[in-house]
Amino acid sequence: MRFGIFIFSLLYFSPSLMAQDVVITYERTANIENQTKQIKDEALRRSVAKDLAKPYYFTLLSMGNESVYKPAPEVTSNDKERELSMGSRDNVKIMTIGMADGGIYKNRATKEYLSEENLLGKRFLVKDTLLDFNWKILPDTKKIGKLECMKATTTYDGKEIVAWFAREIPIFDGPRLYQGLPGLIIELYTPSLNFKVISIKELKDKVELTKPSKGKPVSLQEYKKIQTERINALKQGRMFGN
Repeated sequence: MRFGIFIFSLLYFSPSLMAQDVVITYERTANIENQTKQIKDEALRRSVAKDLAKPYYFTLLSMGNESVYKPAPEVTSNDKERELSMGSRDNVKIMTIGMADGGIYKNRATKEYLSEENLLGKRFLVKDTLLDFNWKILPDTKKIGKLECMKATTTYDGKEIVAWFAREIPIFDGPRLYQGLPGLIIELYTPSLNFKVISIKELKDKVELTKPSKGKPVSLQEYKKIQTERINALKQGRMFGN
């Protein structure tokens, strides 16, 4: 599956292009080793690894200071972002935590953050302010295609996040909730998932940017608490209320 013009074929981005509305496509892959290392059964580990090997695609629609990140149109409803796969085979349960249709909305001017989340069949609307990731920009550089990228690290939920960003693309955004670097995040690595830009396209036609609006309103902290409680309850075989 390929989307638009590969970023690697775009030599440089002019300021005039970056002043326009653009759609950035990210390929998301799983860090298979980290996600399967606790599975003891070899056959089950291979089966789960096979499931995790499929890449998924997401678009970041950037319009000025606003953006919406959501599954690419080509991705079907069964392929939307999955965070946790515990399997319902060989006595291992499968739990799917996905992004709802509204995606993630960010406004870097007002600091508004909205996200539709589908947690085990229950829909939530996370309403909060943009996170301050306190990025540490390092001297490391590397070429990604034709782009000169710089390395940055931060910590989120106690886990190290590594990003490579391009100053020459003045879009201070990235996949999912990540943002705040002085340039577009081209690659991003978390302990469980990896993200890579595969295309950037200028939007020729006017596209409406729609904010997520469906689900029970909660703050990000409240949602993470509910997420932890529900996952722990399901692991222990307990039921939980709505």
